[in-house]
Amino acid sequence: LAVISGLFLCIVIYVLANIAYFAILSPAEMLASEAVATTFTQKTLGDFSYAMPAIVGVLMTGTINSDVFMFSRFMFAGARRGDMPTAWALMNEENESPRVTVLLHYMIVCGMLQQCFVVSALLYIRIRKVPVHKDAIRFPLIVPITLLIISAALVIIPCWNDWVAAVVGFGVALFWLCVYFIREWTFPLKPVVYINDVTTKFCQRLFWCQVVTYEEAVKNEHLKSDHDIKKVDNTTEEQRANTVDTLSTES
Repeated sequence: LAVISGLFLCIVIYVLANIAYFAILSPAEMLASEAVATTFTQKTLGDFSYAMPAIVGVLMTGTINSDVFMFSRFMFAGARRGDMPTAWALMNEENESPRVTVLLHYMIVCGMLQQCFVVSALLYIRIRKVPVHKDAIRFPLIVPITLLIISAALVIIPCWNDWVAAVVGFGVALFWLCVYFIREWTFPLKPVVYINDVTTKFCQRLFWCQVVTYEEAVKNEHLKSDHDIKKVDNTTEEQRANTVDTLSTES
């Protein structure tokens, strides 16, 4: 309830702010203004308009903060399953924060593309009715669909405006994707394993963290493991088969 209320409250505030801009400023003033919010406050609040850049800075800090928390948790979750470097799975013992992944910074294109894949996986889980944890938060399908459209737009628009930066970002992502498949499908590369171990130990001492594996997360956080999900799927299939056999016998 708190998440849904906060989401709709933010939507209402932003919509009302844009309505206020259009009510006070003309289209020509908006086009000529370097900062629409500053021009708006100059016409409505007078001298208080000098505080607007600071207020906008605070709002942007909040946005960056939420992005850092979100993308770092994506990488942390992948690392503790063994899909990414082990150093990214380090967690501080006192506050359980993934300090290494929080310090990593990614371009907006790669971040939004990552979010597109995550939301697409969520839609797949909802549509195919894949078993999840009983306490998982559920939203109407329109919410992840809207988020997927917005994330896709934030990938396409930067590519259209600055394709060079987008190509560099996609190139880096593609390179590490190839490294991942080479690591998964071939024999373990000793230099890569050695670098991974050295990096993990260095980050472990630097950030005072410990490695959290997927098995430990399942045990401590009461998550449903892949084995349990497969077991549920197999049980469901057996129940369906028994039901079909029973109906066939009765008929």
